[in-house]
Amino acid sequence: MKALMSPAAALALVAAGAVWAGETGETEENQTGSQGKEMPQTKGRESERSTTLQDLHDVIIISKVRAALAQDPSASALAIVVESTKGKVRLSGSVNSVDEKVKAESIVRRVDGVKEVENRLAVK
Repeated sequence: MKALMSPAAALALVAAGAVWAGETGETEENQTGSQGKEMPQTKGRESERSTTLQDLHDVIIISKVRAALAQDPSASALAIVVESTKGKVRLSGSVNSVDEKVKAESIVRRVDGVKEVENRLAVK
């Protein structure tokens, strides 16, 4: 029987591969095109890598939040939209009651990596 990889682990491997593939080992000074012409300088390469890693971190947070919401029978996990930017999680969509709205936020706040929660859930 094959062991399946979690979605978060799979995303981490894909993103790590994308970050690794972006590293050519060439410095900005010695990059040349296929015809020997110097290629334009790429500024902010470190910033691009940092952004890619942050995006990966946010994808992992979203996965963890969705999993936590799905484990709670009182939360309307399918009706809740989860977004994350730099660890700030935004919840939107609709829930059945104020208690459900409060419970969803409470669940999200306990997820590792969540720095802040913006609760925009609407009560039906």
